[in-house]
Amino acid sequence: MVLASSVLMAAPYYDTGSQIFTISAGTNVPLSATYFDTEKQENVTMVGPGNGNTNISMGGFGSLDYELFVNPYFSMGGEIGYQFNFAADGNIFTCVPILYRLTYIPVQGTIDIPVSLGLGFNYMGFNGNSKFTVNTQLNVGARYYFNNEWGVGVMTGLSYSPELYKNTQKNGHITFVPINLTVSYRQ
Repeated sequence: MVLASSVLMAAPYYDTGSQIFTISAGTNVPLSATYFDTEKQENVTMVGPGNGNTNISMGGFGSLDYELFVNPYFSMGGEIGYQFNFAADGNIFTCVPILYRLTYIPVQGTIDIPVSLGLGFNYMGFNGNSKFTVNTQLNVGARYYFNNEWGVGVMTGLSYSPELYKNTQKNGHITFVPINLTVSYRQ
């Protein structure tokens, strides 16, 4: 218990103005898809990847992230990513999230544990149709720095995007769980 509290209370590694650039790549798991059918007065929620569930397969995800520290524990930055999944009908579902990100790093140094909240937009495309919608993400990760500048890690979280249309029979929302490996450079 003393060791854990001393690690959490250690002097910060980062200064105001420090920067981190991260490249992420991995998979994403469709968690849920909900569609609102106003004609039948019911919601349809499907859970899990694959046919008979969300009807969307596990897919790929990659992103570029830049963070600038505003104090020793908080950084602000942005992320742009690309995600793809195959639907049950064989078409490809794609997303391009563009997020503003606020990150808190309570444990930092050789090992960083970032917790971040992202808010922005998601450009989604499916079967020749596209939609620009809002997107939010909550992520947590762990990074190990093998020298002062370069580190590797893992990141996971929850990504949420609503799909809102003028015709309310098509409204819904979808959630994904990204699972990524990361390479980070800091200065």
